[in-house]
Amino acid sequence: DANYFQHVPYLDAQIAEYGYDFYPFPGIHIEPLGVYSNKHDSLDNIPDGATIGVSNDPANQARGLRLLESAGVFKLADTGDKDPTLRDLAENPHNVKITEIEPKLLTVNLPDFDYAVINGNYALDAGLSPSKDALELESGVDNPNANILVVRTEDKNSEALVKLNELLHSDEVREFIEKTWSDGSVIPAF
Repeated sequence: DANYFQHVPYLDAQIAEYGYDFYPFPGIHIEPLGVYSNKHDSLDNIPDGATIGVSNDPANQARGLRLLESAGVFKLADTGDKDPTLRDLAENPHNVKITEIEPKLLTVNLPDFDYAVINGNYALDAGLSPSKDALELESGVDNPNANILVVRTEDKNSEALVKLNELLHSDEVREFIEKTWSDGSVIPAF
């Protein structure tokens, strides 16, 4: 009757490919990307020419670029509905140099960069704590990459499924997420 494993970009791709008629409820949780550094304590005073490692995976690269933009590192061009890429840096006041590599290699190569945008699972595998070590952490609120409850569109008003969605957005679930993943590897998206 429902699933809870995907985010909106994945769902949109599945709908486009297979023609599903599914309805997404709002986001519940996210495994956030973070900006990490072995050389700097913050994103204030970014050195000119700083090097930044980002994922070569298009979806995670776009998320990383948006995170860097929200942290004030640079400004991205308006790409409309398309995900931004490295070609979309509109203003780069610090003249940062961005290198894209395999996401799982970002932690190993962190010492080679001034900063790196790293997926939460890889950060944890490397002994990093997103809530303590990330200089900037992706927000879950209104994030299209938050995991969502998905139902058939014809069932979106089902009393049981509406109640399930309400329960997944409850204070108890928020507290469970924050307590269970106090390292920040999973955060509420509501």
